[in-house]
Amino acid sequence: MRKTVRNILIGLGCIMALPVLLLVVAMVLLNSDTMQNRLLAYATELLSEKLNTEVSIGNADIDLFQQKVRLDDVDVKDLQQREMLQIESMGVAVNLRSLLHDELKITEANISGVNAQLFKEHPDSASNFQFVIDAFKNDKKKKHGKKLAFELDKLTAERINLAYNGQQLALQRIDFREKGKNDLIGIDSLRLHIDNHKPLKRLGKPHRGYFDTGHMDIVANARIEINIQGKDSVSGKMVSCDAKDHVSGLYIPRLQFDFVGNKERMQLNDVHINLKNTKLTFAHAHVKLPNKKMGKKLFYYTSTIKGKVILTDIAHPFAPILKDFKMPLSLHTKMSGDDNSIHFRNIHVATYDKKLRIEAKGNLHHLKGKHKLHIHFDVKKMTTTGTKVRQILKQLPTKKFMMKQLEALGNISYHGSFDILWRKEMFRGKIHTVAGPMDFNFSLDGNSKYATGMVNTDSFRLGNVIGMKDIKKVVCMADFKFDFSKQRTALVRKMRGGKLPIGEVNATIKETDYKFLKLKNIVTSIKSDGAVAQGSVSNKGKLIDLLCDFSFTNTDSLHKMKIKTHIKLHNIFSKKDKVKMTKEEKEQLKEEKKQQKEEKKQLKEEKKLLKKQQKEARKKEKEAARQT
Repeated sequence: MRKTVRNILIGLGCIMALPVLLLVVAMVLLNSDTMQNRLLAYATELLSEKLNTEVSIGNADIDLFQQKVRLDDVDVKDLQQREMLQIESMGVAVNLRSLLHDELKITEANISGVNAQLFKEHPDSASNFQFVIDAFKNDKKKKHGKKLAFELDKLTAERINLAYNGQQLALQRIDFREKGKNDLIGIDSLRLHIDNHKPLKRLGKPHRGYFDTGHMDIVANARIEINIQGKDSVSGKMVSCDAKDHVSGLYIPRLQFDFVGNKERMQLNDVHINLKNTKLTFAHAHVKLPNKKMGKKLFYYTSTIKGKVILTDIAHPFAPILKDFKMPLSLHTKMSGDDNSIHFRNIHVATYDKKLRIEAKGNLHHLKGKHKLHIHFDVKKMTTTGTKVRQILKQLPTKKFMMKQLEALGNISYHGSFDILWRKEMFRGKIHTVAGPMDFNFSLDGNSKYATGMVNTDSFRLGNVIGMKDIKKVVCMADFKFDFSKQRTALVRKMRGGKLPIGEVNATIKETDYKFLKLKNIVTSIKSDGAVAQGSVSNKGKLIDLLCDFSFTNTDSLHKMKIKTHIKLHNIFSKKDKVKMTKEEKEQLKEEKKQQKEEKKQLKEEKKLLKKQQKEARKKEKEAARQT
């Protein structure tokens, strides 16, 4: 894109420069209307012959005494004789004395009503303006001797319209003037309109943001100071800049920075970036510019970026789920990367009351391929409270489950990591709460629309969390699977109603205390259809099996669940009585033993899988550390 824009500008510059140069020479020769008309005819004929296409200039006005040239109705067609460039008027004031010193000095230039129709029919074909660039390249190769220096004091351009392959660039006004050592540029109402004639990427995806590089309508204003230092060096300041994409709603009311650099590298200093409510600043950023010929790629890094962030500012363009997230956050981080990856280091995020603190680092890889995009973050430490988490969740338009249980967790600390892949998110780590610690590992599969995972704890006060004080500490391992498909959930809601999540939980409680009983090896399962959750608990002993069935319809009132207990006696029969056991009873006993064996095997496999996932996570962390 950058190369295309450069070629377009070179082409336009070449087209407009040649008639100006010809007419400047004419000023020296004569200032009569007759000679001007003859010169105009000769210049247009020469330019048409040079470009091998039709070029016309409606009128030329040359004032030798005021040293001014004015051209009206300039029209240049492409090689297929299609309209390519029209200029309503262009006026130039020239310092003739400078020509005596091999210098073309334009004291003032005015251009208005420019309309350019540029395009490239096929990726492998040349653009319709390429012939202009080639014509002037050939001239440049043939030239020998002293070069003509060029200097421009002041330029005003109005009503510029450029169309290129579905992209439209409109400029209401641009002012350029030399002031001391600096050149000042003012840009008013620069409008970039892009339409790839394809459906919006968010079509049928209401949770996706409106930002789409194939559909943009950006309006910007800017004031820039530039100081050219030598042949390749430049410095200056973005005094002010505001821009808004009217398609996505992304609005940047303030962008300011100083810059210094050359064709190989650029440094930005004192950078300020403001969104509607968000304000970010950083002292400096270093950019190594790409160079295909030399095999150099883009690379950049910044000093510490800090400021206040309110996530509603990015909701409409990137994440509609954040539209009500108005809680201010403080942010500190360092950023680096290239054209295909971004690295974040020393991330510190906190709420202003410090009840949520996050320390992390992360990477984004394969930015150019959405199916290969991989986001990985390591959370070194996160501290918060159940109450704060509830406040955060209230700002998200998601269904809230087990809010009371969340508050009962008290102070929460967490460390772990997460990965986001194509339509899949994976989270793992360890949480410490007032009720006890928990190891967890779960994933959200966007293809199957199921959330699956497992939780493991060696000491958790479950009763305190769910409001059942008779249950003390538990040592357990659990796995779960929940359905988050909107279509499937809507169908179930229509048939059964209800407010519960749809899914199941299976757990093995190795040890717990219930009232005055110490229980071990308890197997429990819960299945919810969205309206009613039904579960069972079994504790199988040598002499007695304790069984329990329960059900509930609301996670906020688990203490009101319906419970039904059973007791089953076994292994108390004499050998004589055992012989008299029916065939059905023997089969049932055999089946129970088989089930116990399967449960032990499943528990062993789950432990093995958890260890494998933890090992892979540690391996990824080491690889990420080596890369940094």
